[in-house]
Amino acid sequence: MVSSIPSLGAGISIPGAATQAPDNAAVSETGTAAQPQKINTKATSGASAESSDDSSDIVKQLKKQIAQLQKQLQQQQQALQRIQSSEQSADAKAAAIAGAQAQITATAAALQTATAALLQAVLAQGGSSSGSMVSTSA
Repeated sequence: MVSSIPSLGAGISIPGAATQAPDNAAVSETGTAAQPQKINTKATSGASAESSDDSSDIVKQLKKQIAQLQKQLQQQQQALQRIQSSEQSADAKAAAIAGAQAQITATAAALQTATAALLQAVLAQGGSSSGSMVSTSA
């Protein structure tokens, strides 16, 4: 039996993005309900008053969270492959595969949310001067 992959994305807080939470919990390979990944993406009310240091810290935090989610997604995909090649009854295998796929879907959604939050943070950090970083000459 494949051991359950811990949910690294649980409790991730992403400031500066819209709140998104999965509708239901994923089921692990063992058939038990795993906690849905919670991404707290509260927008700060004084975003324009944030210092560049705060914005830089947010970007660093988001990059770290994205790296963790990517690692978690890779582990979950490997677990799915192990389940698919395992020798168990058809019903047990189908249930384990469905649970692993649900975990992968939840992690992919959390990764997408974190990536969107990173984009928002980078754009907010750049402010109105972000256009000056693009060369318009050919």
